[in-house]
Amino acid sequence: MKVSDLKRIIEVPVFNAVKNNISKYTEFINIKDDGDRFIVQSYNGISAIETSLSKDYDLFTGCVLASDLYKFLNTLKDDDDVKFETLEDRIVIRYGKKGKFIAKSIPAREFPVIDIMGLCVKGDKSITLTDEFVNTLVTASTYCNRAVGHLNGIFINKGSIYSTDRSVLYKNFLNLDNEIVTYMPIELVKFIIKFKNYIDLIRFFDKGFFVAGKSLHYWYPVNEYTMPNFSDVLNVLNKSIFTPIFIDVTDELKSIFNRISEFSEFVKFSITGKTIEVSCDNMSETIDTNWDVSDEVIFKVGSTYLKNVAKSSCNSIKLYKESAGNIKFIKCDDLNNNFEILIATIL
Repeated sequence: MKVSDLKRIIEVPVFNAVKNNISKYTEFINIKDDGDRFIVQSYNGISAIETSLSKDYDLFTGCVLASDLYKFLNTLKDDDDVKFETLEDRIVIRYGKKGKFIAKSIPAREFPVIDIMGLCVKGDKSITLTDEFVNTLVTASTYCNRAVGHLNGIFINKGSIYSTDRSVLYKNFLNLDNEIVTYMPIELVKFIIKFKNYIDLIRFFDKGFFVAGKSLHYWYPVNEYTMPNFSDVLNVLNKSIFTPIFIDVTDELKSIFNRISEFSEFVKFSITGKTIEVSCDNMSETIDTNWDVSDEVIFKVGSTYLKNVAKSSCNSIKLYKESAGNIKFIKCDDLNNNFEILIATIL
């Protein structure tokens, strides 16, 4: 069997097999004979994967330590040949003239039985995977908050998609079933992005997500992430109570954003009359603007947001001001790129 074929066969299950404190089995992949095909499985204590392939390959059966096997295969050339010998507690892989590699194994009977198809009941809705959807997931995933559980993922609400790190709120619109309301944890999102070429659709059930392809089944269970947990972030979109200030985003202003963002995590804005001063601790620049502000406005915003505005195609940003005069958030529309709305809350 060619190394390239074996790597392709086990690539997806290996990605899902990780070491944790739930069970020793989470580090293993299980390859079993299912009559007219081979089945390759992994279960990390949360999500489960099952891939299938024809018996055209001379493949071993058994439970093998995933990380060791994949690490070893990466030391060989893709067109190298490998042969297998299955023993009780190890898989012997022979390569080259006299080379052999011993991969740790456990009895297949000890591997957990996960009935993925049996979990797919009640509440069936689906999204067909498209390049547009994947590209949107890629962009949205950059704004997830790794430190806050219910923000470390992507929220879909009736055709709109959101993510936030609490300083920036990303929103886009997709041609989806308007009835779909769900939260996709970042682990699921990363899996979809990485293995998009294996996936045809994502189905949504009351108990979790079923990701399906021609020879792939992936199950990710629902956790206690609900719309109310995300709704506090969406309240910032209620613009009716704010007064907008429009600022032209010129090439000169984009250059200022790019320069100052390199030297500080946060950037200070001071707007007086038709003058904007953009500064951080060790530098500042001033530019004239189109909007005449009667009262001085001072606020700070994250440099990551400014970098995204600078590379976008938007030609203006809107500052939304409370009645007390404080800037509540900044809004940038970029209809020609990957986001519809990018909002920065004020720090």
